[in-house]
Amino acid sequence: MISDPKDLIGKEFGSKIDESAEKTQEQEGQNQLPNSNGNDKKKGNKNKNHNINSGNKKKKLDKNEARLKTIPTFKYSNKGKDSLHEAIILNGKPYFVTYDSINDKIDTKEVIQESTRILRPHNPEEYPYTPYEFESMEELQEIISKVLNISKDELYTNSKSIFRKYVDQDEHVINLLAMDSIWTYFQDLFPATHYLECIGTNDVGKSTIGYTFECTGYRVIKATSISGANYYRMLGSIEPGQCVIIEDEGDNISEDPDKIRILKNGYEYTGKVPKINMNSYDQKQIWYRPYCFKMILAEKSLSQWKAKGLVDRTFTLHCRPGSVKYSIKEVITDNINKDSILQKLYDELTDFRKLMLCYRLVNYRNSLPNIETGLKNRYNELCKPLLQFFCGTNAFKEITETLQVFIAQRKDRIENSIEVIVYPIIEDAVSEFGNIISTRTIWELITNSMEGFFDTDRDGNKTKPTLFHSEDHGDLYMKTMTNMICDKFGAKLKHGNSGNNLVFDRNYLLKIGKGYGRCEGIQSHLEDLLEPKSELERGLHENVNEYKSDLGDSSDSTLGMRHANHQINSYNNCKNNRSCIEKLDDLTQKLDTNKVISGPTYLQAESPESLESPVTKDLEFPFVVTSTGTKFYRCPFHIEGCKIQNIHPQEIERHIQYRHPQHGLERENFSNAHNIMYNQTILLNSVIPRSKIKIGY
Repeated sequence: MISDPKDLIGKEFGSKIDESAEKTQEQEGQNQLPNSNGNDKKKGNKNKNHNINSGNKKKKLDKNEARLKTIPTFKYSNKGKDSLHEAIILNGKPYFVTYDSINDKIDTKEVIQESTRILRPHNPEEYPYTPYEFESMEELQEIISKVLNISKDELYTNSKSIFRKYVDQDEHVINLLAMDSIWTYFQDLFPATHYLECIGTNDVGKSTIGYTFECTGYRVIKATSISGANYYRMLGSIEPGQCVIIEDEGDNISEDPDKIRILKNGYEYTGKVPKINMNSYDQKQIWYRPYCFKMILAEKSLSQWKAKGLVDRTFTLHCRPGSVKYSIKEVITDNINKDSILQKLYDELTDFRKLMLCYRLVNYRNSLPNIETGLKNRYNELCKPLLQFFCGTNAFKEITETLQVFIAQRKDRIENSIEVIVYPIIEDAVSEFGNIISTRTIWELITNSMEGFFDTDRDGNKTKPTLFHSEDHGDLYMKTMTNMICDKFGAKLKHGNSGNNLVFDRNYLLKIGKGYGRCEGIQSHLEDLLEPKSELERGLHENVNEYKSDLGDSSDSTLGMRHANHQINSYNNCKNNRSCIEKLDDLTQKLDTNKVISGPTYLQAESPESLESPVTKDLEFPFVVTSTGTKFYRCPFHIEGCKIQNIHPQEIERHIQYRHPQHGLERENFSNAHNIMYNQTILLNSVIPRSKIKIGY
């Protein structure tokens, strides 16, 4: 129904009409006053105008406040520029609480008003988790006083004791859960975080881990069927690290590309997700902050093929069946007639959460030590935050050893990836066929090196030659593998008359080989953070920071011989030490038992711990055999500084002729190079411990 235009005019201009009517009445009243009272009339007009102007200013301020958007948030610090404000429930009402460490003062606010918005704490019914609730200011002050005298070691011990009550898993799993639950309270102080995935079938304790972490971590939201939009909505656009998210029944995450992108972006503090609300009148773009610690509970692990980037950021906990005295589900239930023992356990969980929140308020601005972990790239990103946070504590050694387990797990997963398997095949193919190789030749080399089969007819002919059913990596397609080689190894696809060819760059292959060569030096770098136990170890670890190497991060992409050379120098520096001399004599005896007096000098050592390996007599040039069985040949004079590596045997003689004419192919020079290489192999314990790499001539 259309309103009367007069009514519309009255509604729109009613206030102006009323004001003009009031003014008319005032003027009429003033005209009726005697003229003898004119001075008083002027003063009255001035006072009246002043009151009207001040009233208009107040109305404008009220209107501006009404126009500011009110946004609920869990915490706010203006990215560390202001005091930390944490949302709590105090005496049944929502507040922001702050702590002034200088004056030892607690302050509360109902809202935080800025020039463009008003931030408020969530109401009790709006929380997706159990809020941090305090009965009175006295209780809050009492916990703050307790926090001032507590250490990280005590918090870590308390967290471990809680997890052991409800979770029956391996020790390194308990340790990681305990340290992560404490670390999440300071996640917004670090540039990155790792993720956890708890994998196992039914009745192995995955949900128990999730519930226990929910009761110990920082503002943990545990839910099922979380969409990509839910992730950035829960975390909001105020500032990163608003909460911790646990997704239960996350088996289909690998099938959701949007969620994978958000999770990959959300492990970095600076990650952002732009979204536009098409239903708003201005369609304003909002930048959401998806950063926080996340945990996935699922029956199957993330797909390394579909979610490789996410897998690369995740530590995996393989759960097993166990038995515990108390059920976490019974403890945290909201039954009003709860058993007294269960109520006591629930109070313990609640007290720990309150203690951790107050510990965060008190220690939020404490400086963190800038340590050198010896790790690089992704390893350093995932492990340094925990090592940095717990540095200087008594638990640091245990935390270091725990992270070593998951570093080894991640390294094994990388070594079994399709790229690591394909890279040495490409290296050999380039050495044998040159820089230009047909895609079909590459496809045949790859499929011949793997366990699997093609679909064939009754006569044994391949019905689908571009599809290979591998045992370890599922179905592989020729087109997919070709695209992967182009993306990962820098090859260029060139169309020819007889088929497609791949053009490789030898220099680029050598550079990226550092990331695919087999190297075991990562574990030793975490040990470098600890004090060496023996004098021999101290000698071997002297100045090791200068020569630390990560996965293949060395001038020699396969063995890291530069690191080993420095270890030999350090080893020689401690020869005068009695224990060092005994160790050297023992190694010399093992060396003597493996010497071959007549004929060329040969060596094949399966590992530094096992030197009694059979001797190979049919080889002429130094080589390295990787776990996939591929031989990497190198110049015999690389010990003297030659950087050429992975040469084809037929090219070695020509290489020596032009690059080392003063040496030629004298057997004595081969023998000298061999002896140096053998001693290096013995002292590679911290570079390639327990490796399956074979070194030989």
